[in-house]
Amino acid sequence: MKRIALFLAAAAAMLLAATPAAASPNPTPIVNAETSHCLTPQNFGSANGTKIIQWNCLSAPGLEQDWTYPLDLAWSPIRNAQNGKCLAISGGSMNAGAPAILWPCNSGYEQLWSVSGERPTTLVNYKSRQCLAIPNGTHTPGTVVIQWPCNGGWEQRWFG
Repeated sequence: MKRIALFLAAAAAMLLAATPAAASPNPTPIVNAETSHCLTPQNFGSANGTKIIQWNCLSAPGLEQDWTYPLDLAWSPIRNAQNGKCLAISGGSMNAGAPAILWPCNSGYEQLWSVSGERPTTLVNYKSRQCLAIPNGTHTPGTVVIQWPCNGGWEQRWFG
């Protein structure tokens, strides 16, 4: 009986050690389902307040377009892999149409996001409860990404 208990304890320990944490980040582009463009810091910048735009996805993924986030993404930050700054809503605005920006990660509610729905998913901001969106679903590269009341449209759906 003692051997079985020791075996089960050892097996459980090995299983837990071999299981990756649900929150392990994996850098990946975040691509809009409507436009097939990637989330990108404007002019590939890294300054505080740099607006996030949609841009043609690079043929070889570049760090500027790579983001890390927990696999379960339940009210967690989304970080730019190049500079480590977080995807945030400018000024913590609650207004529809407020732009998405880069900002030093500080666990502010405007920097926390959750996945909603099946792939492609929506990214919902914790503070405003609005979705990350491409205004009017425009396909123009360089369009500033905004928050907008969630409506299930493809301009609010993302692959990552």
